[in-house]
Amino acid sequence: MTLTFPIILEAVGVVANLGAVAFSVRRHILTWPIGLIGAVTAGWLFSLNRLYADAALQILFFAQGVYGWWAWNQPVRELPIRRLTPTEWAWLLLAIGLGTGALGAGLDRWTNSDVPYSDAFLSVVSVLANGLLTRKIIDNWPLWVLVDVLYVGLFAYKGLWGYTGLYLLFVGMAAYAWAEWRRAAAAEAAATVVATPPPAL
Repeated sequence: MTLTFPIILEAVGVVANLGAVAFSVRRHILTWPIGLIGAVTAGWLFSLNRLYADAALQILFFAQGVYGWWAWNQPVRELPIRRLTPTEWAWLLLAIGLGTGALGAGLDRWTNSDVPYSDAFLSVVSVLANGLLTRKIIDNWPLWVLVDVLYVGLFAYKGLWGYTGLYLLFVGMAAYAWAEWRRAAAAEAAATVVATPPPAL
C-alpha cells in the first residue's frame, strides 16, 4: 500500500483519537492535549472526504479540548461527576433536533455533501456529548455509544476504513466508560455521605 497524505492523516488521527478516548475513560488530563491532535488531523481528513459538518465539528472539538484541559486542571477543586436533570435532557433533545434540521438543510443547499442530514445529526450530537464530557456529566457516554455505532456505518460508506475500525473500538470503549463513570459517581456519592457530619441535635 502506498503511503499517501490522506492515509497518513487517517493513521495519525486514528491513533490520537484512540488515545484521547482511552485516557477519558480513566478521567486523565491527557485526554485533552492528545484530543487536540486528533481534532486537527480528523478535520483535515474529513474535509478531503466532503464530510463538511464533521470537519467543522473538529474546530469545536479543538475549542472544547482547550476548555476541557483547563477545566480538568483546576487546582481548586476537581469537577464532580454528575447526571443531567430531566429538564436538561429535554433541552438537549431539543438542541439535537433543531441543530440537525438547520445544519442538515445548510449542508444540503450550500455544499456538495452526499450525506447532509446524517453528517449533521452525528456532528450535532457529537459536539453536545463532548460538551458534557468537559463538565464530567456522565450522560455523555450513552450519547457516544449511539454516535459511535452510527459513525461506523458512515465511515464504511465513505471508505474510511481506519476510522470505521476506530469507531468499532469506540463503541466498546464508550460502553465501558459509561459503566466505569457510574461506579466512580457512586464512590464519590458514598464519600460525600461519609464526609458530611451529622446534624447537631
